[in-house]
Amino acid sequence: MEAAKLKEAMKVVERYIYAKDFNRPHQMSAVFTASASLEMEVNSSSISFPALTNGLEPIADTLSRNFGATYDNVYTLCIEDSIEQCGLKLDCRWFVVMTHKQEKTVRLGFGRYQWSFDESAEPLAEKLKISIEDMLVIEPSLSETLLNWISAKSYPWINRSELLENTPDIDCIEGMKRWLIKPETDKLATLTVNGRFSPE
Repeated sequence: MEAAKLKEAMKVVERYIYAKDFNRPHQMSAVFTASASLEMEVNSSSISFPALTNGLEPIADTLSRNFGATYDNVYTLCIEDSIEQCGLKLDCRWFVVMTHKQEKTVRLGFGRYQWSFDESAEPLAEKLKISIEDMLVIEPSLSETLLNWISAKSYPWINRSELLENTPDIDCIEGMKRWLIKPETDKLATLTVNGRFSPE
């Protein structure tokens, strides 16, 4: 993917992040083609999505309407210095902090986006695969600490070094650091009991 195409693809990813995090399903038409497909690989029992979704409106339901009905205070950061590109494809790592509306718990998750774009001058996504490597459930008492930390970061694109600055002194953040430093070989250690992290 040439530099100009990469820039356009990154803009599409940005539009997706804003549409998802702020629950603006109408903006998904500036992200996906009408016949796009969404594949989900979820490696956590703390969150669930359909394995496969086809079509713009069903994707908007899954990633915006339904998602926004459950979660708020969503901060999804894409790791810019993790970008891998080949032809019309763009892969990158992501990290999210958000709160569950009913439970008031914090969710801290991470994984990978794998985007495939069409060949138009202003590209749209034909396919997105989202891999969720883990999604930790953290007690509400740590909500303010985590949200204050993540809301001060560059959004939605950030480099590893900035994300790792001034991290709260919480065990699950230490695991995230290891994942960022060695994303291919060092999977986040399980720091939960029954899917829930509790501060000591």
